[in-house]
Amino acid sequence: MSEEYRTIDAYPGYMFSETGAVLSLARVDAGARLPTDTGAYRLLARSATKARICKPFAYAGQWCVSLKLGGSYTRHRVADLIALAWLGDRPDGARAALIDPAKPPVLSNLFWLLKQSDSAARAAEIAKARHERARRNATLREMHGQGHSDADIARTLHISTATVARVIGKDRCHRRRVDATEVLRLWHEGLRKVDIQCRMKISEGTVHRILKDYPSPRR
Repeated sequence: MSEEYRTIDAYPGYMFSETGAVLSLARVDAGARLPTDTGAYRLLARSATKARICKPFAYAGQWCVSLKLGGSYTRHRVADLIALAWLGDRPDGARAALIDPAKPPVLSNLFWLLKQSDSAARAAEIAKARHERARRNATLREMHGQGHSDADIARTLHISTATVARVIGKDRCHRRRVDATEVLRLWHEGLRKVDIQCRMKISEGTVHRILKDYPSPRR
């Protein structure tokens, strides 16, 4: 299972995807979770079939799931669970809200609404959330254009590699080409890999791949 999940300490036995899926680990071995560089988890392929996706249901106009905690099932809003897993601790008095109420409670459509407010204040909060997401995506695309890998971008921005891939989309084919000849020239001049990385604004992995593909003795 390639999808990434995160956990919440208060909800042991469950993992939560940025796409809004809630996964029960009741039948999954403890060693089946593979940690990623972004602080999330993936499941081993042989264990993915044992995992159960909790079926969401509508309640009072909200998507909810039933989770078994302390021997009994309780109802929880999917938006709250995904926000807790991916946006961090809930600010005092806040609740998870949808940027676009017509869309499902996925990470890209969630933000912490600090308090029950009037329509004007809510609109301002939504506009702020959209602005922050647009700024993050702009940084993501800039890093992609500089040659950073998806994993590097995900670690820097504290998001999943799936989010990186989705935001980049068709831009991936327009990725900036790195001049391998310039990398080799700087290498022959005696610059370290980290110096080449900083000067050319490319990732460490890009420098390593070029020097590996075009091995030449240093003077």
